[in-house]
Amino acid sequence: MIFLLKKHHNYTFFETMNLINILSIKYEGYGGINEINQSLQNYFQRHYFKDNQPFYKTPNLKLFINDKVIQIENDPENDVYNGELGFINNVKLKENKEIDLISVDFGNKIITYNLNNFLQSVKLAYAISVHKFQGSASEILIFLIFKNQKKLLSKKLIYTAFSRAKSFLIVIGEHEAFSISVAKENNLDRKTYLRYLLNFNKMK
Repeated sequence: MIFLLKKHHNYTFFETMNLINILSIKYEGYGGINEINQSLQNYFQRHYFKDNQPFYKTPNLKLFINDKVIQIENDPENDVYNGELGFINNVKLKENKEIDLISVDFGNKIITYNLNNFLQSVKLAYAISVHKFQGSASEILIFLIFKNQKKLLSKKLIYTAFSRAKSFLIVIGEHEAFSISVAKENNLDRKTYLRYLLNFNKMK
């Protein structure tokens, strides 16, 4: 993803982050969403927002202005729904310097949360689960797949992930993980080219 950011250097940070999305299967472990979110957050804050300081910090979570985030539950009252992506764009502090309100720019609207609601409803989104990205699409999609995710692997999941890419798909992972996925039908009755792609890759 860092390579792609540099390749699209004429785009703003936010344009590029909207252009590229990373999908993984599980949250914990190697190649997991939590690890990727932390790593990319650290990279972007060092290289793009050097003077930015976290406005919220615990041993397991840091939050910065400009962080890419995802809404993880439906909130019809505020017209924001599960799976919507945005960026933290403002934080309002109380007189005692505690966090009062956090605003997220979702592109066509700005939603404001108190801290507790934010922590319950919003997560970092430099990487996202395949499940959370269903119904969405990305011009450039990076998909991560590893054997340590094998309990969750299936042909249906791979099909869902691949079909999220509109223009360009990059797959990073282990070939054996694909073999495991293709072997699991998981009630998917669709014709795909997964086996062809795997066999073609072996012949290279």
